[in-house]
Amino acid sequence: MSTRAQLLLSALMLVCFQQHLASAQQPGAPLTCGGDPFDPLTMMCCQQEPIFIEFPPSAKPFLQCCGDVIIYNVTNACCAGEPYMKSEGVCCGGTLHQVEPLTWGCCGGALFEKSPVLNCCANSDIYDVTEDICCAGALRGYPSLTHTCCGQEALQNAGPRHCCGPRTSYDWSADACCNETVVQGTTVCPTKAPGAGAGGAGGAGGAGGGAGAGQVELVLGTTPAALPAATAPPAEHPSPLANVNNNNVPAGAAAGGLAPSLPLALDLPRNANQPATPAKKTPPVNRALYL
Repeated sequence: MSTRAQLLLSALMLVCFQQHLASAQQPGAPLTCGGDPFDPLTMMCCQQEPIFIEFPPSAKPFLQCCGDVIIYNVTNACCAGEPYMKSEGVCCGGTLHQVEPLTWGCCGGALFEKSPVLNCCANSDIYDVTEDICCAGALRGYPSLTHTCCGQEALQNAGPRHCCGPRTSYDWSADACCNETVVQGTTVCPTKAPGAGAGGAGGAGGAGGGAGAGQVELVLGTTPAALPAATAPPAEHPSPLANVNNNNVPAGAAAGGLAPSLPLALDLPRNANQPATPAKKTPPVNRALYL
């Protein structure tokens, strides 16, 4: 469990505990802890003993009882009723081990040294990833380097079965996975054929409408000859610069009797004595506005 999740869980447990104490008291009666007066705003009830909170109010969601003391569970933890610093050891099997927490871990009450090949399965079994894989909290007996979990199954990476969605396996050579759902008997996801929608059903006389609404077909094995040729729409106003030859005259001008078009802007002559127009300078951007 991540540190953020632990902090959230601790805060929720504290709120529930305080609500439980408040509901256990009679309306109007003072709160008690072990028979003693108890103020939940300034105290915590640990082992039926009221203890004053000596932390700032902002730390209250992260406080918990450890035996008869209050600890700040962000930097501290509790091992068999005894508080300790998380950076000073690992609590495993009810015993505090003075080891480096970054390189040592606890799995099923057993202390183990962390490594790229050692891992913990469901906080109960230590396993070698080169020999086993943990899927859904259980070891499956296949190497993690060559297999992948799919729910409770361990699938071979190069095998015939793949995972469809988070936990359903299928044979990709015979079936298809479409939107995380296995479609059997085809390797291609079904799609609506052209003209198979509701618009096709409403064609003139129903002849040109194609299949009815909701009909689904597989577009498989369709040859280019069977598909309608894509026809480009005729240009109503062809560009005068189309098919320009070296003389800046549109192709077909001589044949069609068209007048030559004006020379291109890049070919316009310029007086040699005319000074070149200086390029406009772009004013500097005031970058302070964008900070």
